[in-house]
Amino acid sequence: MIISELLNNKIRSPKEAEKLSVFDLMGSLRHVKSQNPIYARKKPRSSYAEMLRNIRMRIEFKVLRKTNITIAITSTESGDGKTFISTNLASLYSMSGHPTVLVDMDIRKPNVHDKLGLETKVGVTNYLIGDCELDDIILRHPNLGFDVISAGTIPPNPGELIRSEKLSEMFQILRQRYRFMVIDSSPVGIVPDAMALIEQTDLTLYVVRCMETNKHFAKQTLESLAMHY
Repeated sequence: MIISELLNNKIRSPKEAEKLSVFDLMGSLRHVKSQNPIYARKKPRSSYAEMLRNIRMRIEFKVLRKTNITIAITSTESGDGKTFISTNLASLYSMSGHPTVLVDMDIRKPNVHDKLGLETKVGVTNYLIGDCELDDIILRHPNLGFDVISAGTIPPNPGELIRSEKLSEMFQILRQRYRFMVIDSSPVGIVPDAMALIEQTDLTLYVVRCMETNKHFAKQTLESLAMHY
């Protein structure tokens, strides 16, 4: 048993995740077999949707308001479930009837539009380099209930675009148009892009996945975040 414990390198419970960091545990979500990116909207009375509502309530307590909230979602590495939570959280916010937008800022490995079944040729990166206007990259789909801005063409200089002044201006414009903005960022344990986004949001959710997230890698990443924030 001791050897098995020493060899285990995956997070196995919310309590184990909480012990890794000085940051507050905002909540936990049960595993669902469905891959539906808007599961919370399709199953509003499910236990998953209720647990997501509890996280939404804790977010409101943290930011001290119920609307005009911008949230970034990141994780240790790919496969931790941040995109699934991003799409479902945007779906949950849109169910309140307030304008909501989901922005794919994982510009190195974008997949929000694929998960949602949307077709697009332009996105954030195309807007930032001046190829199109902001309204050209906003995707509206009646079945989703919220707007989507895809990442766009994968650029050769993603780090510089993330830190550009034009991106900050874009977020300011979106804050005026929408009551809720959910940003699906890159895994902060792999690349530092999410670091630049954290400063432009009201709150950042760091996602860990039971029996998937490497606890040693997650601990190192969270300790690094704690040093900066």
